[in-house]
Amino acid sequence: MPSPLPSSIRVEAVREDVSYALPVRSLGPLRWVGLFLIEFGLLFLWMPVSGLIRLLNQLLHGNADAGDWFGGLFVVPFLVGGLIPIVLGLFILFGRCRVEWRQKRLSVLDHAGPVRWRRRLPKGRIHKFVVRSGGAKLNDKPVETV
Repeated sequence: MPSPLPSSIRVEAVREDVSYALPVRSLGPLRWVGLFLIEFGLLFLWMPVSGLIRLLNQLLHGNADAGDWFGGLFVVPFLVGGLIPIVLGLFILFGRCRVEWRQKRLSVLDHAGPVRWRRRLPKGRIHKFVVRSGGAKLNDKPVETV
């Protein structure tokens, strides 16, 4: 008989659909990498945001020309580039994972607050989905904590 899942894993089941909410990853000192990525992203965003504030100020005063519009469009990719390390840092610091089996389809949802990233496996590839706990052994004894 399989051993029950740890209490830190929440299981929600409705008919054949089931979802497993996993706890926050225990990364230890590697969490500092997430903080570094957030700080780097904020530093990277400083210049494009100041350019957009300057453009908005000129628009409000009615003296923006085509060059200002081009400059505003030029900084948009830099805004997206600065948001990427911030999102990665949020996933590292506060991210949680949810594994879902719905309509015979396996998907993994990583989320940190409002930021979500879903990965799905194709329907036809998975024939059986089994969840086990306590499979690791050390000196013929099950490992309970890591």
